[in-house]
Amino acid sequence: MNLHLQEIESLSNSLRERQEENRLRALWDKLEGERKYYMEHLQLNEELVSEIERENERLKEQNKRQNEAIDSLREMYAKEANP
Repeated sequence: MNLHLQEIESLSNSLRERQEENRLRALWDKLEGERKYYMEHLQLNEELVSEIERENERLKEQNKRQNEAIDSLREMYAKEANP
């Protein structure tokens, strides 16, 4: 009888360990899924930042050319006003 109780206790412990392993595995899988999700979004954010920086540089160059054109027109009008 005592042997049966030991076997039952051993099986019960084994079952608890297996259940705990399954819970940990499920938690690990969930965390791994969340990590992948956030890594993908981090990559997308980095790409967006790069795109914004390129657009910013393009707009700066455009602004510079427009300022140069305005300066050139001012000089031309100044020469016409003061021949």
